[in-house]
Amino acid sequence: MPPSGPDVGITDLDVEPRIVAAPVGGPAPNGPVVEVARGTVGGSSYRMTVYRQGEGLCIGTAWSSGEGLGCGALPGDAVTGHEVFGMTGFGGGDGAAHELSGVVRSDVDAVVIKTASNTQVQAVMVPLEAAEIDAAAFFAFLPAGVDIDAFVALGADGKVLESFSPLGPGG
Repeated sequence: MPPSGPDVGITDLDVEPRIVAAPVGGPAPNGPVVEVARGTVGGSSYRMTVYRQGEGLCIGTAWSSGEGLGCGALPGDAVTGHEVFGMTGFGGGDGAAHELSGVVRSDVDAVVIKTASNTQVQAVMVPLEAAEIDAAAFFAFLPAGVDIDAFVALGADGKVLESFSPLGPGG
């Protein structure tokens, strides 16, 4: 399964973590700020950063047309109501692509996003050790307007560890 839905072109995707400068105007980090992905999605430049903030974490995304930052809970935090998933989010990209991202426990082997049209998209997984976080970030891209039925976390044995239906744009 590719890390994008149909009609979302991804080129030059690099997921080698690297330390970067703290974001301007966002909550202060409690550790290193790590760029976990960079590349071109749907013809637009894209990058994703992650860092610990307070008891949770922040995920920043940047597209050619602008930037966004969301902060939330780590996996297992009671505020999420989930044992395996921490914060999840939806981001608008440049035009046709929308980004879905979040964080899961470090023992998750894969995250699959199921759409209302029965399409399954396997998210890109990036361990967060470089950000001093015992978890993994995930992200995938879908065309704008695609309805999401579920996020599904799978263990190394392929068994479902947790599944939930998200709320929000397209969900």
